[in-house]
Amino acid sequence: MVELRKLCVVLVLVAAAVLNYGAEAEPQAPCYFIFGDSLVDNGNNNQLNSLARANYLPYGIDFPNGPTGRFSNGKTTVDVITELLGFDDYISPYSTARGQDILRGVNYASAAAGIREESGQHLGARITFRGQVQNYRNTVQQVVSLLGDEDNAADYLSKCIYSIGLGSNDYLNNYFMPLYSSSRQYTPEQWADVLIQEYSRQLSTMYDYGARKFVLTGVGQIGCSPNELAQNSPDGRTCVERINSANEIFNSKLKALVDQFNNNRSDAKFIYINVYGIFQDIINNPSQYGFTVTNTGCCGVGRNNGQITCLPLQTPCQNRRQYVFWDAFHPTEVANAVLGMRSYSAQKLCVVFVVVVMLNYGAQAQPQAPCYFIFGDSLVDNGNNNQLNSLARANYLPYGIDFRNGPTGRFSNGKTTVDVITELLGFDNYISPYSTARGQDILRGVNYASAAAGIREETGQQLGARISFRGQVQNYRNTVQQVVSLLGDEDSAADYLSKCIYSIGLGSNDYLNNYFMPLYYSSSRQYTPEQWADILIQEYTRHLSVSSYLQNNFIFHF
Repeated sequence: MVELRKLCVVLVLVAAAVLNYGAEAEPQAPCYFIFGDSLVDNGNNNQLNSLARANYLPYGIDFPNGPTGRFSNGKTTVDVITELLGFDDYISPYSTARGQDILRGVNYASAAAGIREESGQHLGARITFRGQVQNYRNTVQQVVSLLGDEDNAADYLSKCIYSIGLGSNDYLNNYFMPLYSSSRQYTPEQWADVLIQEYSRQLSTMYDYGARKFVLTGVGQIGCSPNELAQNSPDGRTCVERINSANEIFNSKLKALVDQFNNNRSDAKFIYINVYGIFQDIINNPSQYGFTVTNTGCCGVGRNNGQITCLPLQTPCQNRRQYVFWDAFHPTEVANAVLGMRSYSAQKLCVVFVVVVMLNYGAQAQPQAPCYFIFGDSLVDNGNNNQLNSLARANYLPYGIDFRNGPTGRFSNGKTTVDVITELLGFDNYISPYSTARGQDILRGVNYASAAAGIREETGQQLGARISFRGQVQNYRNTVQQVVSLLGDEDSAADYLSKCIYSIGLGSNDYLNNYFMPLYYSSSRQYTPEQWADILIQEYTRHLSVSSYLQNNFIFHF
């Protein structure tokens, strides 16, 4: 088993497909109000006299509408959460929200804004936390007008979600910037107290104006941003501890404030999101999320691309999915997806669905591998058993009830894991089953999986016909001959196939429909679990070794 694991190419999927359970589904909350800074600003600073603007390329290079004022290559964390909550479009910025649109919520966030009024003032105009809350009060008056009276408005607003994420600029663009006197006036502990006092005042005002479901996001690891690494890290990699330490002090006090408000306001709910911890996990374990670059911006100027943010029309890095940071301060869309998903799951305000966001980097993008070959059982079968004389078939409703083509033979209400992976790899359609794959289509890959199949030949035989692991590998060998014919010679075929990904997931039926089914099989009487596993691995090894064309890119499902 250890030797087999060494063959694996670890394919880390940071984001997966949004599962669409019908366009008519209602959002999990009627409205979503957002307060924050550049991490979630989606256009409020565009018309301000400010250096803190992002309404130009390369910002928005991967966003469907191009540059909008978002400080990322694509979606922000609140965009991700908006999708997960089930809204059919993103929440409008306060600067453009009008009429009935405000009933869906409003984004008040402003780049360079802080909890303190003076934070970020050297960058020009911005809308502080107090200013954002004042804008919310204006919105409440409009909601009253739209719904007819204050009681209806209060009832409606009490069902909304209020996301607040401020504090970063009170450190980046105030306390740790000598231009401001705060670090000379206050210790980190005292400064955190000053910020929390103001934070508390604004939360109380929001509560007085109908807010009841609050999500308070802590400050991330500012000392690990490319900007701070460029300025204060000797090696450009080691995070700046004095900054992170101050951030942790603020976060601990914010969490205490959440507890205090929950105790004192029984008709409201306050949730704390530990973004610091989430970000720490990403920085410490980047490979688990598919990242390879954690200390440098995808675009920017100077050391770590962190001394100046992205310049207009600057060419960013190409492999954006591998970068945690988009510029000197802000995460890439992929990192925002991780932060958004983790934050969404932590909120506990809504039913948590196992859904994640498909990141679309343009319809013209090439798949990350030229072909994808799939070997497995019912977990990934997409139709190979449909014409077999077998009880293990799923080509009828309610199977496929949520799949766009209806029942196809997939043993699910919708997509399988390999369908999701196919999308993430960038293929424009799902991989065809061996039973229907023909001609040039096989160059994209083939799905050989068969329900009830096992590593052992006899596994699942009580269910009727199925294509065992050996049979699937034989079908792959047939495919190889077709690839040779299509590409002209064996060398070309070998080179092409060596670039493909091979996904293998078998073994479940060797237990479910063999070892632990004594009525039909004698294996559990003949072998101990240890011996049975050895037998399966020996057979597994033989099939992996069958073709010299299966070279490097294996994914095993354990």
